[in-house]
Amino acid sequence: MSAQEMGYRDIADIIRSAGTGPQAGCRELFSRMVFNILIDNTDDHEKNHAFLMKAGRWELSPAFDLQPQLQGLGYQQLRVGKQGSVSSLANAVSEAGRFMLKPEQAITLASGIAACVADWASHFTKHGVSQADIAACKRFILRPELVDLRSQVRAVAADRRNDGKPHP
Repeated sequence: MSAQEMGYRDIADIIRSAGTGPQAGCRELFSRMVFNILIDNTDDHEKNHAFLMKAGRWELSPAFDLQPQLQGLGYQQLRVGKQGSVSSLANAVSEAGRFMLKPEQAITLASGIAACVADWASHFTKHGVSQADIAACKRFILRPELVDLRSQVRAVAADRRNDGKPHP
């Protein structure tokens, strides 16, 4: 498989077939994918995902290189879902089953990540990111498309909680 064809679902396949805790690993990978989408980390190629050997099985390594890319591309390096590398909630949820999640679970998980990302500046400050770097990130993380996407994620989850029916 070429790097252009590689997708998050392919990494999830590895976790399911050779991972120490497939359900937890797939959930973590899905979370990372959504986080990357919501902060504009478009440098999420296959070399930024690794495995560690643990008890004769593979385990998803701790996350690394998770940062806004300051490019505003609107797509990921890895395929996200059925719409290829498009950075959208619908695309991320389109293959929820490959991550051992039901669509409702995927949306709830994405909503929690969106709520966390909404407070990105305080997280950056807490972890020692300089004010100059925060200012550089601001115009990309607060791009209207990303703010709308984060709001959409939370709204879809709230709608599902309120009436239990899927909403676009």
